[in-house]
Amino acid sequence: MARKKKTEEAAPMKVLSKDEAFKENMEKISEETPVDAELEEHFKQRAEKVYSYKKVDGKGVFRSRTFKHRDIEEHDVLHFAKEIADQWDAAPIDSKVHFMFLALPNFIEYLKRTDPELYLGFMHGMEPLKAVN
Repeated sequence: MARKKKTEEAAPMKVLSKDEAFKENMEKISEETPVDAELEEHFKQRAEKVYSYKKVDGKGVFRSRTFKHRDIEEHDVLHFAKEIADQWDAAPIDSKVHFMFLALPNFIEYLKRTDPELYLGFMHGMEPLKAVN
């Protein structure tokens, strides 16, 4: 029995580099999740919000640091991140697990809507969740 000749050759699979795959996914997500006017208004309101905290200066005196969200500096972000980390470290394990169970899906949806690039970075670099013993 004679073999039939292939009339069509299969198209070669396109192999994308990591950067190309990232760009392609960014375009896809950007098309799926347009930023709506309500979200833009939220960011404008947040830019006017005023934050304040106490810090110790070089002489050991407490000073108040007050700033608007739009004027935030790196040391301000680090201060609040440290406060959050200290509270997280002090929390019991069941509270941490419960918080992550509630927060992770909302966090992923928030990133998808507001910062698609960060969302893709998070999803590409994400490791599977491991069970807590």
